[in-house]
Amino acid sequence: PPDLDKSVDYLNRALKLNEKLNETQVIGANSLDLFNVYLQRNEIDSANKYIKQYIFIKDSLSDAKSKSLIADLDVKYQTQKKEKQLAEQKIATQEQELLTQKANTRNWLLALGLFALGISAFFIWRKYKSEAKAKQVIGEQKTKIEDLQKELHHRIKNNLSIIDTFIEVAKEEFNDSKFEVKL
Repeated sequence: PPDLDKSVDYLNRALKLNEKLNETQVIGANSLDLFNVYLQRNEIDSANKYIKQYIFIKDSLSDAKSKSLIADLDVKYQTQKKEKQLAEQKIATQEQELLTQKANTRNWLLALGLFALGISAFFIWRKYKSEAKAKQVIGEQKTKIEDLQKELHHRIKNNLSIIDTFIEVAKEEFNDSKFEVKL
């Protein structure tokens, strides 16, 4: 059959061209076509050669697809793993920032409380000092008042003594008993 001879010739040329271009899938299709042509021509050895080539290419493509699929799945797995790690790291960073913020807030509140306590202590100390000074001034004034009171009593006593002396002198000057009783 001349048509089969032409088909074999075209398929062999296509096979060589695709081998040069490294078109593995097309080479597999050409091998399958050559297998069918040689099978129709009853050339079992050649048909066997091309079916083996077809099966080898099919297995290679299947392995390549499997490897590609495995590689894609591995990339997806690694990507998801990295994304999960990044998400966990981001959460940990956020938690750390929150803890740092809480610690800073606590430290500021503590510092503010200590500052307020210091100011309160200063004003209490100042009030205590002013009260102590006022007590001291009051004590000094009380001492002065007591001294003045003693001086006043002493002078009154002296004045009464002088008056008593005048009365005694006056009694001696007048001999009248009525006058003496009145004095």
